[in-house]
Formats: sequence, C-alpha cells, structure tokens
Amino acid sequence: MWTDEIYHNLEHPALQGTPNEVFQLGLALGGERPYRLIRYDEIFKIMTLPTTTKQTAKVQIGMGVKINYIYYWTDLFKDPEIEGTKVPVRFDPFDLGIAYVFIKRKWIKCISQYYSLFKGRTESELKVISNEIRKRHQSHSKNFNINAKLIAMYISQMEEVEKLKVQRAKDKELKTSLSVLDLTRESKEQNKEQLQPSSALKAKNNLDYSKLKMLDFFEEC
Repeated sequence: MWTDEIYHNLEHPALQGTPNEVFQLGLALGGERPYRLIRYDEIFKIMTLPTTTKQTAKVQIGMGVKINYIYYWTDLFKDPEIEGTKVPVRFDPFDLGIAYVFIKRKWIKCISQYYSLFKGRTESELKVISNEIRKRHQSHSKNFNINAKLIAMYISQMEEVEKLKVQRAKDKELKTSLSVLDLTRESKEQNKEQLQPSSALKAKNNLDYSKLKMLDFFEEC
C-alpha cells in the first residue's frame, strides 16, 4: 500500500524523520506495551464505519431500521423488547447491502431491502441516484419522498440499459469480426486468381509431346 511503502518512509518536516523511524524510536523509548494495542478485528472495523447524523435509528415493527432511505433487517428485531426502541447504527459506505446495529451489547449484522440490487453499491452511488430521482420528479409534490423502492427501480432500469449497451457492443464487435473475415476471404480469393496459370500456359502444359515430329539428325554445337 502507498501509506506503508511510501508515506511511512518519507522524511516528514514536523517529525524530523520518517514516520517509520519515529514509530520505532517510540517503541524503543516507551516499550511495546501490548496491552495498549487495539485488535484489528471485526469489532474494530464496525466501530470505524460511519453512522447517521442522529447516530441511532428506531426499530420499526416489521420493517427494521432505516438508514439513508433503506430499511435494514435482522430477526432480532422480532423481539418485543427491541421493537420501537432506538439502537446505535453503522453502515458500510462501500456496500449498501449491509448495516450494523448495537443490540444487547453486541453489534449485529443486518441485511437491506432489495439486497441483490444494493449489494456492493456505494454511498457515493446512492447520492448520485437520489439526485437523479429528484430531478425526474421535480414537477411532483414538494412532499415527494425518496425510498428504497424508487432507488431499486432506478438501479434495475440502469442495469437493463447497461445490459443493452453491453449487448450492442458485443454485436458491433461481432459484426466487425465478420467484416474482417469477409475481407480476408476476398483477399485470399483474389490472390488465388492471380496465382492461377494463364490460358496459354495451360495450353502449353496440355501439349502431347508424343505426337510431335522427331528430327532424325542433330547439329553439333
């Protein structure tokens, strides 16, 4: 990675050395102190994910928690003690298909609505899509609300357009390939015709030399 291979080994004016050198110096002076280290595990990854402005979301009965227009669900939401409560949330900006909620002192993974469409989609894509949807519905009521269904429909339409573009590209490539094959075949046929012996040469090759008149003498050179 760039940070490990380049940045950590570049001279830093504020540190009067490279970040790597300063880090090693700190270990030498203060010791490694392994009890202060933070494990790079699943909990650490979840805790470093972004949250919403409110940092919590209400568990809607039968729907789950709503994060950025999309509802997320886990079967733990069926618990009557959890329904209607507000729980801490985290979402993955690089995969809208999943989110996390903190329930009963644990981070629980939730699955989004229309998971097959939102899986692997990013927060940046969501912003672009939501802006496009707003533009399409500018003439509608001011109370118009974007929801997961509208976003999913937009993605489906775009995927169909992309599939059509891919198919058109494939068809164009195939047509070009066939045209090249036709040109190659015509070129070979032309070369073959050029290599065919002339009619005079054919006639000469077809002579029956046994019927030619033989001379009974020869002149010495």
